Amino acid sequence: MGGGVEGKLLPWLPANWTWKLEYLYLDLGSLNSSAPFGGTLTAFVPAISPATGAVAIHTHFFDNIVRVGLNYKFGN
Repeated sequence: MGGGVEGKLLPWLPANWTWKLEYLYLDLGSLNSSAPFGGTLTAFVPAISPATGAVAIHTHFFDNIVRVGLNYKFGN
């Protein structure tokens, strides 16, 4: 999704030059996963029993892009 504009409204630009401004929004979705872990913490804290479980991971892939530029028209 996005949009943009292009024009020749700047008086200091020669006739064959234009400016542009673009905005893009990317949403590539998300990823849910989990990773098990297990082990013992008794070497560090003797009062704690062995710890096991899982770590839940949620990642969302998205980006916002803004582009500014100049275009040159060759020919007429």
